[in-house]
Amino acid sequence: SSRFKPGDKVDLKVSFGANGVTLTPVAASAGQNAAKPIINMLPTSLLSLVHRPNQASVLNNVLKPGGLDQVLGYVGAREWAQRLEQLKTSMGRLTPNAVKQGLVSSGLFGESLLLSGKHLPKPDLKQVLRGLLKVIPDGSQISKSLEQAVLEIEGRQVDSLSSQQNRDVALQFLLPFNDADPVSIELYKEPDDQDSSKSNWIINLYTKSEQLGEMWLKTSLLGESNVEMTMWAVRGEVAENARLIASELEYELQNFGLSLDNLTVLNAARPLGDTAQ
Repeated sequence: SSRFKPGDKVDLKVSFGANGVTLTPVAASAGQNAAKPIINMLPTSLLSLVHRPNQASVLNNVLKPGGLDQVLGYVGAREWAQRLEQLKTSMGRLTPNAVKQGLVSSGLFGESLLLSGKHLPKPDLKQVLRGLLKVIPDGSQISKSLEQAVLEIEGRQVDSLSSQQNRDVALQFLLPFNDADPVSIELYKEPDDQDSSKSNWIINLYTKSEQLGEMWLKTSLLGESNVEMTMWAVRGEVAENARLIASELEYELQNFGLSLDNLTVLNAARPLGDTAQ
C-alpha cells in the first residue's frame, strides 16, 4: 500500500488460479487503457451476448397476453405470474408515467440499483423471469424460452453499457400490456441532417398483433418541441386509418407541448439495416 496514494490510477492484471482470482499491479503506458473498449474487459458469458446473432424476439412472445398461461400449473409459478402482470399497463390508459415505470422495471437497471444500495418496490422484469425459471423444470420448452428472454434483456444491457462507454445513450426495452401485444421501444441520438454538430433524440416503436399486423413508428425530436414521424404499416387498411387520424394525433401532441411538423405513413414493412435510412 505504500506504493500508492489516494487518487492514483492503478492498472491490474487479472489471474485465475486454484486459490481464486488475483489482482496484480502492472506498469502501463499513459493512455493505454483509455483506448480499450469495454467489451474487451467483459467475461466470456457477456462477450457471448455482445456477439449474439440477430433473431426474432423471444421476450415479445413471452410478454404478449396469454404468453405464459402454460406455466400456471407449476407450483409457485402463479405467484411470479401475478408479479409479471403487475409490471404490465393498459393500452387504453397509457400515461407518460406508465412508460417511465416500464423503463425503470424493464430489467436494464437492476444490477446498477443494487450496487448503489437502492431497491425497487417490486421485482423488475428480469427478476420475475428468473423467479419463474426457478419453479419450472429444466429442459422444458417454456424454460428454454424464459432463458432466452433473460439473455435478450442482458444483451440489451450490454449494448447500453457499450454505448455509454462511447459517451452515448442507447436504450431498448419492451413495454408489456395486459390488453395488447407488447411494444418495443428504442431510444438513441442521431446526427441532425441539417447540422452535423447537433443531434436529435430518436424514439423507435415496433409492435405486431393480430388486430393491426406489423407496425413501426420512428419519431425524431427536433429541438425542444418539434417532432417528425414516419410510420410503416404492412396492412393497407391500418396505414389508411393512420392517415385519417393524423389531425387527431397532432392535437394530442399539442396537449404535451409538441408540434407535429410532418407525418409520413407508408404501407410497407420498415427496411432493415442502417436505422439512419
